[in-house]
Amino acid sequence: MVKDDKVNECIDLLKQADGFIVGSPVYFAGPNASLCGFLDRVFYQKADAYA
Repeated sequence: MVKDDKVNECIDLLKQADGFIVGSPVYFAGPNASLCGFLDRVFYQKADAYA
């Protein structure tokens, strides 16, 4: 696990939120790669909090 990066900071902030809304342009029937990577990391690391 990477210790000092923005995704981990976002994960800590998301714990305090009631929810979050994600928006992205659609490229070839899916969101852009940066958003997919971000969401994959968030859900992989903290999947139990969003179940």
